[in-house]
Amino acid sequence: MKPFKLKLDKEARQSSRKIDYGSAGKGLSRKNDTDAIAEASPENLTGSIPVEAEELSAKEPQKYTWPGWQRLWLWIPFWILIILAAFLRFWHLGDRPLHFDESEHAHYSSVLLQNLQHWSWCYGLNHAPANYACYQYNPLLHGPFQFHIIALVYQISQWLGVPDHGVNNTTARIAAALLGTVIVGLPYFLRDYLGNIAAWLASFFLAVSPSMVYFSRFTREDIYMACFTLTLVVAIARYMREQKIRWIILAAASFALSYATSEATFLTIAIFGSFLGALIV
Repeated sequence: MKPFKLKLDKEARQSSRKIDYGSAGKGLSRKNDTDAIAEASPENLTGSIPVEAEELSAKEPQKYTWPGWQRLWLWIPFWILIILAAFLRFWHLGDRPLHFDESEHAHYSSVLLQNLQHWSWCYGLNHAPANYACYQYNPLLHGPFQFHIIALVYQISQWLGVPDHGVNNTTARIAAALLGTVIVGLPYFLRDYLGNIAAWLASFFLAVSPSMVYFSRFTREDIYMACFTLTLVVAIARYMREQKIRWIILAAASFALSYATSEATFLTIAIFGSFLGALIV
């Protein structure tokens, strides 16, 4: 923009020298020349030139830039906690026998996997073996999410050739351990609310808390519910700061998964609803 502006200024000065201010007969010509110079000034062209520059810059592919050292030093402490949390949750994950609740969830997840592999048996298209059961939602066992996610882990384990046809104590707990690890990194996105140190301490306590470690190694809906609820809080908080649609999508997905995990989501609705009502009133 600067070379173009300098060129216009030079042309304007040259044009002004050519005007004969002493000739009355050329007054009209002088006026026309002055108007032309004013119309050609950069101030009057600012409406078209920046638009073209913006269009050209928009067409240029944006190159990925590596984060600076300041950002890396901010990430490293949180990643250390995430790695620590993963170690505490996955170390000897299958050594402890299944709790009674865990055994029910693991069993019905294997039933669901068989239904998905032989779906025609449940729809009467083929004759099913004797005493063959099809999965049905039961509020006593809470939402269907955990059965589907555990069945998915079973299927992937079978593809990888895991012993016991992919169904064992370890594979039944992998989903819980994974989401129990994810929850440790969520306070990172609340730094502008809590501060860097407080957000790191929150991640630290989530990583080493005996209760969080226990339920992250336990095949129940508790850790799923905690992860989705905190993700919902983070997504809403980020949307209030950034006003980007991706956070609304994440909040909606977290709420849907929470609702598909446990009926306790009604309590979440009551908490958020009461807060919203208080803001309106």
